[in-house]
Amino acid sequence: DQAVLPIETVNLSAIMVEAIQIFPDNAHQFFQVNKYDGDAELARVGEVVWRDILDLGWDDANVGQSVRYGLDLSPLSENFPGGFFHIRVTFRRPHIVYPCSGEFADEFVEFEGLSTEAEADSSYWDYWGSNNSYEYRRNRTNPCHPAYYQRWYDHNITIGRNVMVTDMGLIARRDQQGALHVFASDLQTARPMTNVDFTLYSFARNEIATGKTDIVGLGNARIENSQPFFIMAHKGENYGYLRVDDASAISTSHFDVAGVSSRSGLRGLIASERGVYRPGDDIHLTFILKGQNPLPDSTPVTFSLASPSGTVTDEQVLSGGIDGMYAVTSRTAADARTGEWYAKFAVGSTMFTRPVRIETVTPNRLKIELDLGGEVIYGPDISGTLHSEWLHGGRADGLRSEIFVALGQGGNPTVEYRDYTFTDPSRSFSSRNTRLFDGDLDRDGNADFDGRVNVSEAPGVLNATFTTRVYEDSGTYSSEFFTTTLHPYDRYVGLRTPPGDVARGMLLTDEDHPIDLLMVDNRGNPIRSASVTVELYKINWRWWWETDQEDLAGYFRNRSVRRLDTETVRISSGRGQYSLRVNYPEWGRYLLKVTDPSGGHSASKILYIDWPGWAGRGQDAGEGAAMLVLSSDKSEYEVGELVELTIPSGASGRAALSIESGGTLLLSEWVQTNEGTTRYRFRATEDMAPNAYVHVTMVQP
Repeated sequence: DQAVLPIETVNLSAIMVEAIQIFPDNAHQFFQVNKYDGDAELARVGEVVWRDILDLGWDDANVGQSVRYGLDLSPLSENFPGGFFHIRVTFRRPHIVYPCSGEFADEFVEFEGLSTEAEADSSYWDYWGSNNSYEYRRNRTNPCHPAYYQRWYDHNITIGRNVMVTDMGLIARRDQQGALHVFASDLQTARPMTNVDFTLYSFARNEIATGKTDIVGLGNARIENSQPFFIMAHKGENYGYLRVDDASAISTSHFDVAGVSSRSGLRGLIASERGVYRPGDDIHLTFILKGQNPLPDSTPVTFSLASPSGTVTDEQVLSGGIDGMYAVTSRTAADARTGEWYAKFAVGSTMFTRPVRIETVTPNRLKIELDLGGEVIYGPDISGTLHSEWLHGGRADGLRSEIFVALGQGGNPTVEYRDYTFTDPSRSFSSRNTRLFDGDLDRDGNADFDGRVNVSEAPGVLNATFTTRVYEDSGTYSSEFFTTTLHPYDRYVGLRTPPGDVARGMLLTDEDHPIDLLMVDNRGNPIRSASVTVELYKINWRWWWETDQEDLAGYFRNRSVRRLDTETVRISSGRGQYSLRVNYPEWGRYLLKVTDPSGGHSASKILYIDWPGWAGRGQDAGEGAAMLVLSSDKSEYEVGELVELTIPSGASGRAALSIESGGTLLLSEWVQTNEGTTRYRFRATEDMAPNAYVHVTMVQP
């Protein structure tokens, strides 16, 4: 109905159009070698059903200009309802508005017309024949030469696009148990399409199964244990074709899909009463087994205990479980090898494993006291006093001692400004271990020490963890650990961004967003007057391998980033402000960085900026479908709590929503969407533990 294919031309008075229909019985063969936009081996699966030369009505005012036209496909869809077509457009020398003079200008023969009979793939697209001579290769980009109208490796004047005439949209999802769920919707109204017949085929076109979407209004169907390559759906004049091979599946790498996965429909948890055992101790373990369906208490479970070298030292068969809980007691020999042992529980072919630490634990016999002169360290220089004595009160005369300090990222310089960001993840800083002291205590068990730690490129406040060891003459040592705060900078700069829109927590384009800046000294007092540099960068999306902690420092070192803005902002009485604005059609992830050029500290934060009322980031060119950005009111829920999802949406659409856990689809339904944002609520149940996934596909009318 009023399907228009946009075509843009430059200096053309007419175009040649051809439509090749891929017949429904041949659609499977087409998709064996093509995706939806492919054009390989068309002569095997289709025929030319329409071709014409269309006069564009040339206007001399359009010389050198791009002119857009609409190719009306309504007659095609009327004559061939439910068709799947490859539309090709090209031109010849008589159709160009381009002055030609010289020896080649008169070699062209006017095109006398086209046959309207159905033909195979070879047609007037090869009208001029083939010539690979040097003269032709040299003139392949000259519109006044016949070579221009041939196809070359780097030159082709024919464009094509596949068009499917149908009101049917298909969605297929396969759960972890192998069942395939097929959804059909009416693309005119976005309503579920019921009573649709569909057939599942293997790659070799063997019919695997047939089915029909329900007639109760949900427009979906479930096929058990099915691994098809292709689905053909049919209702009236509407056909739907869907490749369901793994390579055609929509990627979920944009989303956080981490969590506990279910193997063979089973989940297992191994618990112990403590973390470290000595050789010869009893090891008490509990194994909790849960399946998709309730398991009988007589389900056999095989337990084994293996040494660090893999040798099994104990094996038991457990069959007396209570509500899926199995208790087992094991032990190692009194002279067993220390290290990381492994407790293994096997249920059929599914194995669950937990490491068990076996160590020789020796309690401290020396008391250790470390005095740093205060609770907080300022600067990279660390000095203090070490004192040690025997627990019975004797002096630790002349005992050798060591002091190490490890640095790691800390918190804010002051608790008063918790809503400000004072760290800079774009700086490269890893945990660093420094030896501060290695020497003997005096006759009273005391020693003075001083040292310096490397705090270059520190992202902000650091935590300093001290490890102190005092060795007895036998070589056995007592140790003590404690952590304190270290300030590598004399002053810190922080930034605070607006909370963003309620629906998605992101900032919107075409608006001025005030960014609050703050500068304090290392004791939390505001700096009276200073200047800071504010930089805005555009950065790419993070991917599934970055779900733990994004290495922004490596990103800045190894990839070119686009800096959009640099501005100097004055700080007065500790405060300043920067106005952030990104205009449509820009959207995506941005890094805002604030640097104190005098003090050396910097802070940065990733911002998500999107278009008002829509998930603009979904226009990512890397995906075949647009990407919706879901958000929930919390990240964790108790059983029985109400979960609220926020879905960016358009009015009058439908969202195919499903909830799954442990590889099983728990809920599937179509949701009516609202303009701008749709909120969906459901209650957390026991079978959603330990984590559940919500998958939404929105269909717009």
